[in-house]
Amino acid sequence: MDFQPAQPPIPDVPLKAPSNFFNRTLFICITALFVGFMLGIITWSILPFGKTEITTSSPLPISKINESKLPISLELLTNPIVYEWRGSVRGKITNKDESTFTLTDDNGNSIRITNQAPNRGVFKTIFSNKGEKMGKPILLKDIPIGTKLEGDFFIFRDDPNTPVGSFFLLE
Repeated sequence: MDFQPAQPPIPDVPLKAPSNFFNRTLFICITALFVGFMLGIITWSILPFGKTEITTSSPLPISKINESKLPISLELLTNPIVYEWRGSVRGKITNKDESTFTLTDDNGNSIRITNQAPNRGVFKTIFSNKGEKMGKPILLKDIPIGTKLEGDFFIFRDDPNTPVGSFFLLE
């Protein structure tokens, strides 16, 4: 026979369930945290302090064009189907060289016109006396400074800042 010492009997003590107070407190804390989190998200999306605006700086300043001061509309100037523009001028020759001349009007406005078309070589600018039929062409080198001219020039898409002479009448 085995001899085992007698063990005292273990009393059956029922386990205590957590109290209602603990459950209620934990539920209130979790609910308060959740409501605070939701209010924070809503406030963040509505109020401006959470938003930052990212701006990029352009290397060249963009000038604002007052379209009312343009002789033609900006829409027409930027229309991709147009590849050249024509303008008309009137003034006196104030300066010239082999391929360019400068016209100046009575108000001091001036424009430098060339016969060098961009990527097209020499453009055949024609000079003629007013009232004469087309006869022998007049060369730019034969026109004295101070002569009044009236005529047309082209602006080509390849070189938008260079007026290229077309046809001019000497007055």
